Amino acid sequence: MHTPNREALDTVTARFFMGLGDPTRLRILDFLQQGERSAGEIVQHLELPQNQVSMHLGCLRWCGYVTTRRDGRYIFYALADSRVTRIVSLAHDLLSGSEVYLMACEVLGGSGDYEHPMSAIDSPYELVKSKTDEDPAAVAGAMETWLTDDKG
Repeated sequence: MHTPNREALDTVTARFFMGLGDPTRLRILDFLQQGERSAGEIVQHLELPQNQVSMHLGCLRWCGYVTTRRDGRYIFYALADSRVTRIVSLAHDLLSGSEVYLMACEVLGGSGDYEHPMSAIDSPYELVKSKTDEDPAAVAGAMETWLTDDKG
């Protein structure tokens, strides 16, 4: 029986999660839960530039999260394995109450890597850092407001 090298397995597993590490890619996977979609449908749904969506679709394809099918001049994308979206759903469940810690983690990057599309706050990292001397409940409340506020 073959025993995988644990270090190599951990490295590949970390890359697996890096492939999921972008909000646009997560939105694409979520959209594909409804079934196969053309590249054009995905671009229209996301309301992002075609070249940006193509880059993320390429990543998802190379990482093995989606499959493609060509029909004439159109390329259709589908989930390669529904377990990927179950992992994302599990992550959403696990986040309950820990968002503030993830967003404040300096190792993961807090320099504005992610900006909430509806927020006047520069980044969640700045929100958390501005409240570091406050009661943890106040920080959690501010983060909850940031996550759920719809300023559109």
